[in-house]
Amino acid sequence: MNEQTYFGALILLTAAACIAVFAPRRGTRCTPDREPREPLIGLRGLLILGWAYSIVPAAIDVFSGTRGAVVVTVTHSATAQADTARTLIWLLFMALAGVIVLRNLKHRSSGAVVFLLPWVAIQISTMANGSLPPKSALLIPAIALAAAFTAPSVRTLETLGKLTIATAVLSLGIATLTPHGFLDVRPPIGQPTPLEEKALIGSQLLAGPYGHSNTLGMALALGLPFVLLIRPRWLKFAGVAVVASALVWTASRTSITTAAIVLMLTFAAMLLSSRAIARWGSIGIVAALVTMLYIPLSTLGDPTAYSQRGRIWIAIYQTWQESAWFGHGPYAFHAVSRATRVFGLYAFHGHNLFMHSLMTLGVFGVLAWAVFLIAAARRSVRIGRAGQPAFLYFLITFLTVSCLEISTDLTDLSQLGYVTIVPFAVLFYCRKTDELDTASGAEEAHKRTSPQMQPTHP
Repeated sequence: MNEQTYFGALILLTAAACIAVFAPRRGTRCTPDREPREPLIGLRGLLILGWAYSIVPAAIDVFSGTRGAVVVTVTHSATAQADTARTLIWLLFMALAGVIVLRNLKHRSSGAVVFLLPWVAIQISTMANGSLPPKSALLIPAIALAAAFTAPSVRTLETLGKLTIATAVLSLGIATLTPHGFLDVRPPIGQPTPLEEKALIGSQLLAGPYGHSNTLGMALALGLPFVLLIRPRWLKFAGVAVVASALVWTASRTSITTAAIVLMLTFAAMLLSSRAIARWGSIGIVAALVTMLYIPLSTLGDPTAYSQRGRIWIAIYQTWQESAWFGHGPYAFHAVSRATRVFGLYAFHGHNLFMHSLMTLGVFGVLAWAVFLIAAARRSVRIGRAGQPAFLYFLITFLTVSCLEISTDLTDLSQLGYVTIVPFAVLFYCRKTDELDTASGAEEAHKRTSPQMQPTHP
């Protein structure tokens, strides 16, 4: 397919998506299969602001002709205007979180302290290395408090699905209408493969407003499970088509593979029971977790493995031992760059969640992440058994992406926090619909199998 044909198809898909997302709707009744939409003064509002925190400053940088840094785990603006916009959105985010807590003081959700374990490990590591946490670190507990005091429903993340479509539409629009939507980088040092060979469509990589095409790929892949929550069906299918088109253009192999797995699981869900999907989903989670651990540990003797990632993992293993328990702090990857010299500035994160956490947080942080992920897996399986597999798909996506990339480390909201941290917050603090649905299902089954009691007359 030539680029002109693909451009034409993308323009049609983009127009259809814009109509689908922004067309006015008629009012809908609140029926048993349609929950009422949560108010904007809730986690849905924070989700929208989190998306703006990621997208708006990055778009300002791109349209000014200066693409932002490729560092995914921290927020950094390349222009003063983008930095001002990010600060204003941060203030709005914190203010809205405060309003949410004050309005819901009597409705605090219990438990789910596990959600903050990696964040606590980050703060301990930061202070152990002689630094103070930045103000952006407050965004994570703000999300936790807002979620704990609102107990959001899973349907809240339908908004995230629409924001994922908006990200794809924006990226395709930038690429179609301006010269700023593509990635223009030199091949990594030590990897002479030209950029054209990485591209799957044409000779360019779609990056949209982000600093790298892999970042856009992760944003789209992580949001895809929630695009599948969107109703009505025609909007869902249009969204999947737009997201898939943008995702292929990023040529992010890891993200494309992950998205394909999610779509295959979705088709399988049409044929299997909820319990079967939960069982296969739990197997997928375990497989992704084992793969995330196996890949770096099995390549510590091969610096060229996985597109030079082996060089980073070898350097991490050597550097980590200097501060084994608490790591070198969340902003320590300049140490990896110094240690690897040949790889240079491309060591902007660990390219694997396990190795990244080992370097930045040490053994203490790895254990915190282990508890976090195990708890997330248990909750996603329980909710999946009740008939809602979205979290199973999301966790498989997160772990698969984390085999070779980093989408977030909970340092702050970062570039992809809206599509990682917020879904985890909903998972940990959402209403216990799994138990309610199971109970209601048992009650309905009892009604169907029990004879109706007829009134007796003397």
